[in-house]
Amino acid sequence: MFQKLSMKKSFIFSFLVFLFLAVLSCFADSSYKFDGFVCDNAHVLTQNAKESINSFLWDLQKKTGTDIAVVTVKSLDGRSIEETALKIGRNLKIGKKGEDNGAVILVAPKERKLRIEIGYGLEGIITDGHAGRIRDEQMIPYFKQGDYNSGIYRGSYILAKDIANAYGVSLSTQGPVPKKPDSSSEGDEWFLVLLVIIFVCIRFGIFPVFIPFGTGYRTGGFGGSSSFGGFGGGGGFGGGGASGSW
Repeated sequence: MFQKLSMKKSFIFSFLVFLFLAVLSCFADSSYKFDGFVCDNAHVLTQNAKESINSFLWDLQKKTGTDIAVVTVKSLDGRSIEETALKIGRNLKIGKKGEDNGAVILVAPKERKLRIEIGYGLEGIITDGHAGRIRDEQMIPYFKQGDYNSGIYRGSYILAKDIANAYGVSLSTQGPVPKKPDSSSEGDEWFLVLLVIIFVCIRFGIFPVFIPFGTGYRTGGFGGSSSFGGFGGGGGFGGGGASGSW
């Protein structure tokens, strides 16, 4: 009897560990951790490219309030690139609150697809045709050669420059990007410690517990080594922009 009870406890514990790892996996896959304005989950950008992109995107945000999120993903996991870009723009609240002047440049190297998603507040500046020209002239020719650094940099810069021109300002591509201490990683560490404590308590029968897990989307601020204070709290996107493949 004791042996059966022990086996049952071991089975329950093993199942909980499996569930724990599965939840963490889902949490990681659905999160977008930014190094400044760039989230390079596909690992196709060099550090120099990311720093250069962050430099002019920070200048754009400072002078106009406009946010451009540059995102690469390992895989679309069966979702359309339009749906994925729209969710990033809305869930991460890209753009200035009340103006919705945000944009998302999303690149999926595995599926060879890209999307330039334009927020409501920028649709009068960057039309679908305008976004399509940036895609065709500045990005896809480089992607066909496997040069993601040049394609993403040029597409991001031309988009930012055209928006800046419409606001009547010019962009600087030089100078350091301001940083601030990132509290998100500390929060993640405490979250993991708490889960470990909970599972240990379950293992030894100290107390029953209910764990409410969230969606896994990171919606607050930037993660990574550079942090500018987060996106502006907009998130108004209606599907304007351009998609493409190579």
